[in-house]
Amino acid sequence: MAKIVAWTQAYNAEHTLKRTMNSILNQTYTDLKYYVVDNGSVDGTWDIIKEYAEKDSRVIPLHVDINNMHTSSELMPEYLKNTEAKYFFWCDADDEYKIDFLEKTIDFAEKENLDLVACGYEQIDAVTGEMMKCRRLGYNMVVTKKDFKKKFIEYRGFTIGGWGKLISIPVLLENGFATKKKNYKFYGDCEWGLQLFMKSKRVGIYRDAVYKYYIYPNSLSKRMDLEFFDGYESYWLQTKAYIRAYGRISKKNTDFLYAIYLSLMEERLDMVYTSQMELSQKLFYIDHIFSKPLVKKTFSRKANSQFRNLAARGEFITSVIEWINKKEKNAEESIIAEELIKKIKCYSKKTRK
Repeated sequence: MAKIVAWTQAYNAEHTLKRTMNSILNQTYTDLKYYVVDNGSVDGTWDIIKEYAEKDSRVIPLHVDINNMHTSSELMPEYLKNTEAKYFFWCDADDEYKIDFLEKTIDFAEKENLDLVACGYEQIDAVTGEMMKCRRLGYNMVVTKKDFKKKFIEYRGFTIGGWGKLISIPVLLENGFATKKKNYKFYGDCEWGLQLFMKSKRVGIYRDAVYKYYIYPNSLSKRMDLEFFDGYESYWLQTKAYIRAYGRISKKNTDFLYAIYLSLMEERLDMVYTSQMELSQKLFYIDHIFSKPLVKKTFSRKANSQFRNLAARGEFITSVIEWINKKEKNAEESIIAEELIKKIKCYSKKTRK
């Protein structure tokens, strides 16, 4: 059996950590070591980790005194260099894997000689428990260097994040990736996922959704911080650089890049709409989104009907204006809203069918 290293970094995760650890320790594939790092928690996280370590010798408890988001990238290299394990996988302390994740992805990796396997995933509303989104391919795909660019549209959605991936440790170490700090601005994990693909020669996309990603009201993705808020543009540029690394970017992939950017705008706007901020602050963030240099290119590019959101850019702009108009405003907010609507309408005039 190929040995596996699992890794979780936990900070104040006493309410979710047991679910995470159970999902890994109850895998149908059992030959693994599981490093669980308490990242300076001030709740019962460390007690939970020690409790599990006493009951299951596969759990290796690690503790640091200060909460540092880079802890794992600082600790991980030495443990990976000194292991005989073949594969590595990560799980956030509030997420979980389905119990056959390892069995299915290892079998796939071994049969196809893969450096990396990315699986489908479900996004779960952590408050209601309802599934918000399910991304699955429905069939197993193998992607090699020669077709990383050609098949990009098919597999791009599975590059997101470091979670939901079985990674070859020799490849990880050979490329020096394990010694690099992850970028923890928002969408930093998405950039990490792209780097994992780029470091691999053969990648597999496993057909089913076997990772559960929980969305919380206080998740990092909900932070109304401009440094995090602007991460989507950095991620877009990283995605463009990823495709360019494999040669000239085709028109189809260029269109797809702008469709991605528009979807990121939509995601950010939805975050603004549903936040608890005052309307004046929401208008500020909407203005910030529409002030980005890439927005003009996104709306002026000729629409490709293959990408539905590009084809529906006019409707998108109308929906933003309607949202602004229907909000009750004081005198100052009305002036801000009027100027903002003028700016947004300008993009409508630039939109090419």
